[in-house]
Amino acid sequence: MHAHGRGAARRPPAETSTVSLGTPTSAFWLCPFGVMAEDDLWSVKNAFYLGCHQQAISEALSAGGLAEPSQTLSKYYMYRAYVEQAQYRMVLDEVQHDAPPALQAVKLLASYLDGGRDAKELALAQLKEWLAAPTAASEVQLLHVAAIVYTHEQDYKEALKYVHGSTELETMALIAHIYLSMNRPDLARKQVVIMQERDDDATLTKLAGAWVSLAEGGDKLQEALYEFQELGEKYNMSLMLSNGSESPPGPPARSPPALLSSRSQS
Repeated sequence: MHAHGRGAARRPPAETSTVSLGTPTSAFWLCPFGVMAEDDLWSVKNAFYLGCHQQAISEALSAGGLAEPSQTLSKYYMYRAYVEQAQYRMVLDEVQHDAPPALQAVKLLASYLDGGRDAKELALAQLKEWLAAPTAASEVQLLHVAAIVYTHEQDYKEALKYVHGSTELETMALIAHIYLSMNRPDLARKQVVIMQERDDDATLTKLAGAWVSLAEGGDKLQEALYEFQELGEKYNMSLMLSNGSESPPGPPARSPPALLSSRSQS
């Protein structure tokens, strides 16, 4: 796959952690975050991180012939992008009951965001059941969805419980965003420093740093605007990047970054 934008795309370092599968009703093999998955999926993931959701969907759909684990992860980010576009029915209809747990997790997120309070309670009950499984601690995508859902519930302690302490960039960015939703930019800044020590040039590191700078305001505001503009010029200027670079931020809990899923009916 190719990268979009005016600058040369820099691939993030490969992760080596694995995801082991298990649901209350079925057992599937789920994919590791290995070198091949990272290489195959960089364009899909990078577009999703930047808020270029239609591009992420197009990249995933055009990535034919992917072997596992890349195929499942590609669909995971594709369906996450559909959720960000509020196309919940698409996800609910396409993800079948025998789909891998990574996709079942996105389906649960779509159900939670699309429904009223009763539907949300059902989604929470199912989520708690999955999280109680012995293998849940190693199921990265499920833990991400859990953190997103509990952040929408404003149960920040529970959200952080499932992602705290990770050294994987996507999870660390999610933690920073949770801290912003708590109106704790000081804690979010500490998380960004850790990310910078790991990979200062990664898209997620730059995005997280920009969001924290927006929340901090003052002299940091210009740094954030510059970062958003630079990312837009290097890749594509998404609505998320454009909004970040052109207007002052709202309260972080009211305008969460894409990793937290901005589509909430609550």
